[in-house]
Amino acid sequence: MIELLKSFISLRGNNRGRFICHLLYTLYRNYFLQRPQGSHKDFTPSDLYLKFYPSSTLHEIKTVQPYPILLLNGYSTENYWLPTEPNDLIRTLLEEGHEVWLLQPRLHPLNPSNTFTIEDIGRFDVPAVLTLLFSFASRNRILELHGKHVKIHVVGHCVGGLAIRVALMGGHLSATHIASLSCTNSSMFIKLNPLSMFKMWLPLIPLSMAMLGKNTVLPLLETSKCTCNECEVFSGVFGNTFWHENLSPNMHYWLNKENVTKLPMAAFPHLRKICNAGNILDSEGNNSYLIHPERMPLPTLYISGGRSLLVTPETSFLANKYMKLHQPGFRHERVVVEGFGHSDLLIGEESYKKVFPHITSHIRSAERENGAISVGGRKYSKEAMDWEDDPYEQYGGFSTCCTACQCSMCFNEEKLFYISAVLPTAYPHLLFKGIVSYGWPTGHWLFHGIIEKIRHILGFKACQAIALNAMGYDDSDGKVMWDKDKNRICFSPPHDPLLPQKVKAFQKLSKKLGGILFLSRYRSTSVHLLGGSNASSDPSYGVCNPSGQVFDPQSSVMVHQGLYVCDGSLIPCSVGINPSLTIASAAEYVSRHLVKDVLKYRSIEIASQNPHSVSNKNVKSDQRSVVTFEETMRGYVGGMQCAVFLKMKMNAQEQKGLSDCHPLLRGKVGGYVELKAIERDKLHILDGKVSLCEVDYRTPYTQYMHYHLLLAGSSGSRYILEGRKIMTPYLFALYAWRESTTLYVTFKKVAENNYKEDMMLLKGRLSVSVVELLKSLISLRGNNRGRVICHLLYTLYRTYFVQKPRGSQKDFPPKDLYHKFYPSSTLHEIKTEDGFTISCRQWKCTHNSSKLEGPKQLYPVLLLNGYSSDSYWLPTEPNDLVRTLLEEGHEIWLLQPRLHPQNPSNNFTIEDIGRFDVPAAINRILELHGQRIKIHVVAHCVGGLVIHIALMGGHVSATNIASLSCTNTSMFFKLNTLSMFKMWLPLLPLSMVILGKNKILPMLETSKSSLRHRLLKSIALMIPRYERCTCNECELFSGLFGNAFWHENLSPSMHYWLNKENVTMLPMAAFPHLRKICNAGNIVDSKGNNSYLIHPERMSLPTLYISGGRTILATPKTSFLANKYMKLHQPGFRHERVVVEGFGHSDLLIGEESYKKVFPHILSHIRSAERENGAISAGGRKYSKEAMDWEDDPYEEYGGFSTWFSPFVVIFLFFMLVALCLSIFNFD
Repeated sequence: MIELLKSFISLRGNNRGRFICHLLYTLYRNYFLQRPQGSHKDFTPSDLYLKFYPSSTLHEIKTVQPYPILLLNGYSTENYWLPTEPNDLIRTLLEEGHEVWLLQPRLHPLNPSNTFTIEDIGRFDVPAVLTLLFSFASRNRILELHGKHVKIHVVGHCVGGLAIRVALMGGHLSATHIASLSCTNSSMFIKLNPLSMFKMWLPLIPLSMAMLGKNTVLPLLETSKCTCNECEVFSGVFGNTFWHENLSPNMHYWLNKENVTKLPMAAFPHLRKICNAGNILDSEGNNSYLIHPERMPLPTLYISGGRSLLVTPETSFLANKYMKLHQPGFRHERVVVEGFGHSDLLIGEESYKKVFPHITSHIRSAERENGAISVGGRKYSKEAMDWEDDPYEQYGGFSTCCTACQCSMCFNEEKLFYISAVLPTAYPHLLFKGIVSYGWPTGHWLFHGIIEKIRHILGFKACQAIALNAMGYDDSDGKVMWDKDKNRICFSPPHDPLLPQKVKAFQKLSKKLGGILFLSRYRSTSVHLLGGSNASSDPSYGVCNPSGQVFDPQSSVMVHQGLYVCDGSLIPCSVGINPSLTIASAAEYVSRHLVKDVLKYRSIEIASQNPHSVSNKNVKSDQRSVVTFEETMRGYVGGMQCAVFLKMKMNAQEQKGLSDCHPLLRGKVGGYVELKAIERDKLHILDGKVSLCEVDYRTPYTQYMHYHLLLAGSSGSRYILEGRKIMTPYLFALYAWRESTTLYVTFKKVAENNYKEDMMLLKGRLSVSVVELLKSLISLRGNNRGRVICHLLYTLYRTYFVQKPRGSQKDFPPKDLYHKFYPSSTLHEIKTEDGFTISCRQWKCTHNSSKLEGPKQLYPVLLLNGYSSDSYWLPTEPNDLVRTLLEEGHEIWLLQPRLHPQNPSNNFTIEDIGRFDVPAAINRILELHGQRIKIHVVAHCVGGLVIHIALMGGHVSATNIASLSCTNTSMFFKLNTLSMFKMWLPLLPLSMVILGKNKILPMLETSKSSLRHRLLKSIALMIPRYERCTCNECELFSGLFGNAFWHENLSPSMHYWLNKENVTMLPMAAFPHLRKICNAGNIVDSKGNNSYLIHPERMSLPTLYISGGRTILATPKTSFLANKYMKLHQPGFRHERVVVEGFGHSDLLIGEESYKKVFPHILSHIRSAERENGAISAGGRKYSKEAMDWEDDPYEEYGGFSTWFSPFVVIFLFFMLVALCLSIFNFD
């Protein structure tokens, strides 16, 4: 829009007004008047036939319902025999030396039938030419002329492709007589674009058939000389079948005036059923064909038009996958031809150049191989099971409409299998009935369910659904128990360790196929259940005796009289096969003893069972100041539905130690949790604590609502559900509702052998709806309920509006700041090529404690920091990366370039560090160790940008780099929404103007600053940031960059040292270049040109990219794109990517838990590079193919707050910026 306005403004000349008027008139004529500009009627039919057509012989064949075939046309039109075209497919095949047969079936204008279906053509017309039954050989002309062992190549288009599939998969024709099959825009699947699908869904065809009556053959020729009325009628009935620009005038005239003279429409109702289902069906709408893939043992070629007009490329994609999966022993190819639509694949002017070579090549291959497949083809079955995205899914034309394919997927140990299955049509009706047994699906479930229900009520054919079944081994710890109090059986399903993988596989498959996933409420299930009442001769080892009678140890006869078990419960374990006959045999054996028992006793006494008394304990509590209310939260934990029903008792006097908030805002919790995927019955709360105003001294501006619940299941297992509502004063109260009603939970299972030892299972999010919140307010009981509401509202008001911190980071005393003696180091001053002096700190290793075998000397490690702050050399931390690498046996070099506070430069770019500083440091290491030494590089943030600039710019050779590990950085740099918005705004240019010549900003609060510096600091402190801090230096740094870490991940000593001693000054000269990189999303030179990504050949080295899972500055997409880029361009090296949960940006390296959760990945990568010496494992050779898939990043919306950003927030920030500028510059 902006560029269009610029174009209008740039108009020059006296006639610019007339130019605009003429242009608008042409658009008005095109869009509103819709008057043709020129006409096909202007074409004169002279010279219509440009080339002499070879003579042919017409054979009339009498069959049950006769019509012969080898080339199969589409619906009514000729696609192969084109007298006007000098290079149609028949001429091409004749020149190849083939004899060509063309079928003119009952839907052809020359042989129109008044009552038939697509199925009739496949059942009768096609077998008239190709049949397995030799008894009909006398009637079959091709077999009669060429012998019974002849093989035939078949080429089918559109409906012709459907008919040959009906003939083959319906068993009406044997594939032994088919040498190859080539289909254009057709297969056993037929996927239409959205407009065509909508037309097929509407009742237009039933209305048309009612209007036609008995005579269903529609004449198409128009006697008047208008603008090709026949073409308009045909496209109105079918939709456009070709792009007019692809057809010659001769072809267009002949096709509409001489070829399609009449249209047999009797098959339209069957064709509509096929299109709505998306695959071939019989005339009654049943799936009678796809269930027989074994009848398709032949090589296939599927061709689609890349510029979708009627049938989408998904038609050939699914068919090719289907054949590779079910017939991997034959050659299967798929081609998408750019620029073509539907029938213009065969009748277009350029078809002989762009389409026919694929068909002739496939036929030659079939002739040459005689059905055998090449060596590479044996991988078809595995490739088909990948079901990756179709690269042509949105390729040209209109957007495609995707429906689910009939297939299901199973896991069996380490192998993946696909099994064909079609669900009965009753199952998709999930709006009312199915919801009882199936969980609420995500996405458009309500709309989907309503449409399906309406279609079912109106009598329309419901869409088919597929059953996805994942099989695997569980932990066999399921339990069946009798609940005496409730008089029912309780079942605890076994723990399924593969459940998250199964759910992820289902979600991925449904996403690829475009379907809607309905997950079963009870995820894990079992078949062929055996055991539970094992038979034994001793009551200590079983439930029943060998006769099936149930033991009763307290009875004199040791059994319950008349009580028998005669099903699979008697069998103690799996028998390895379907146990039906085994169960029947056991039941027959037990029944003999049962009959004898009945005959022996004339009457059977049934022992009366005294009902179990239920003791209800009334728990009494002091009601003097207690307030009770209920709270209900629902959501997903580990991708599975979860509901929490809480009864809270606030101001419990015995509640201590959970928080120091007001007593009315803390208390005890009762109730239960429903998590059916883990425990079928309710998980009752044994002990629960809640605090509605809890504070962490590391984040004094943030308020937490903390829940801690100890749960007990009917299986006897114990669980802990712990959650927090996190409320931060970010952008005042814009997110107050979401934060105060969203609980982030962790679900843990307590180990049975040790109560204190717990095992984390799942994480998720629960939320309170508006209705449930109102119910909670109504349920308030107690004399102090008004005070509870007032105290709670005050805490929220203080958090969001007053923004007064609770506690302070300043309270940390600097004594005992340095916990551990730091190894001595040597400082090297290095002069770069451009004359600037930088420094590099060296730590020598005095011992070699490497995990590698042998006395090999380990390569040194070069560490590259982020912007100004130290991330590796942390004197306050007992386990920083420098100490960790020294313990591994490496020599450490830490670069302190021109953006470091100790060597600040007043005029430089990020490019200068990559061009001069990094090569200078590497050269110094090579001088000391020799030119053959290799160096491991570990880089963070801007350090990762400069090493990629150095390598891809040719300033450093990859032959000297042993490995590269980057944290939250790569050759790509993707920021979250807030940071991107800040970079897009002109804040940095304004900041550089404010700074003037002195671009080194003092950071310490006690430092002397100029007026310009104080002005810039004031502006930076006013910029919103997600986490606020009481430390002025920390506030200033996050105002300039955005929050670089989550405060809760840092120790108090680390936070103090970082802000008070490390980042003393900030060289800001490189900010304009950094802004260009951030806006571009990848490394660019100082002028903004892409001079680096075009040189992937310079990155021949193993890489590791690490991102924080809880996004705060750089998103995980940074590492995702880099990992894909390296796998694509350098598949011969090891490339890894890790997303570490719970970390943001720089806290990946400076966090308290970094040495446990982050450093092991870096050490493992370095060890692998030392061990392999640049070589890659066998599995790594698949990187290139994996990279070309470019699937979605599983961490794309993982953690952080980037997904909370809305257009409203962007508008709000914009007006805040305008107000800020007005207040600073005093604009009127």
